[in-house]
Amino acid sequence: MDYGETQIIYSTHSTHISEVSNVLNINILSKKQNYAEAYQPSFGLAPKNIREIQRYLDAVRSNLLFAKGIILVEGDAEEIILPLIVKKVFGISLDEFGISLINIRSTGFENVAQLFHDDRIRRRCSIITDLDSPICETIILSTDDDSDKAYKNKVKNSSIKGLERQKRLEEFTKSNVWIRVFYSKYTFEVNFIKDGNLWEVLNIVNKIYSNPATIIQAKKELESDDVSVYGKRVFDDGK
Repeated sequence: MDYGETQIIYSTHSTHISEVSNVLNINILSKKQNYAEAYQPSFGLAPKNIREIQRYLDAVRSNLLFAKGIILVEGDAEEIILPLIVKKVFGISLDEFGISLINIRSTGFENVAQLFHDDRIRRRCSIITDLDSPICETIILSTDDDSDKAYKNKVKNSSIKGLERQKRLEEFTKSNVWIRVFYSKYTFEVNFIKDGNLWEVLNIVNKIYSNPATIIQAKKELESDDVSVYGKRVFDDGK
């Protein structure tokens, strides 16, 4: 018997099924107090945008389709530490809140955030990103060696990209009530120390360095009140 014209509809919470499903064929039902809303994630998007979303709907990130709220972050540090902070502050986990934290592993937030819109998925999405403001003077001096010059240029370029990212995201989220962007002045690691968590960093110094003199110097710099000093040290991985 020929069932070639048969349409099959799956109802599931499985990220493994959503992973292999084409986003064009996915519809989301969202339960409200006494009714349900239906969302079509690909509605109104150009083929290029749909391909961008499809690349992100793997077994890890596709759980955003089932979440009550979404937090998008840049990298591993935020992915590891933010859930711990939420648990410490509120006493319950992000999972218990029904919030999915997605590590974009870049600053291309728009690829995923474009899902959250009046025309597509009507759920709250927060973007947490860094402005990468300079932690030191970036003017090149005649006394600077090649290492100093390279470091200053790196800090300067990062801050330029941070401002460009802010401008881009403000334009992207304009008039969209479902997305809100939160900016940290420096990078996550620098702000982590600045906001009173130095002791956490000091606790791992002995695991990063083996040379006793380097350990002493690293702790001294991390305990400095100067952001240019502790900010530079916190990015030293000991290699």
